[in-house]
Amino acid sequence: MSYMLYSCVRPPASVPMQLTGKGTIEKYCTGNTICVLALLPGIAESGKKGREDYLSTYTQTLRMSMVHGKKFAFLWSEGGAQLDMEKAFGLSFGYPALAAFNV
Repeated sequence: MSYMLYSCVRPPASVPMQLTGKGTIEKYCTGNTICVLALLPGIAESGKKGREDYLSTYTQTLRMSMVHGKKFAFLWSEGGAQLDMEKAFGLSFGYPALAAFNV
């Protein structure tokens, strides 16, 4: 089994950034960056603690990727807030959900 190693600079953010629109993707996901989008349950569903727990786990994953030198950008959004993007990825099965892409 072989593994491909990527040489790269660190992602521009040390915490997951909230996806608020196309500008967020342009800022963090351009070039050779692999963008990982987490769609989280609505705060009414998971509560404040649930949201914080999801983001804490996601932040740990982001930091592990930085240690291993991979070029990832981590974004998050509340499920249903970015419907066009969710439809494009076929994410209609519930939250939390993850999608990875590059621009």
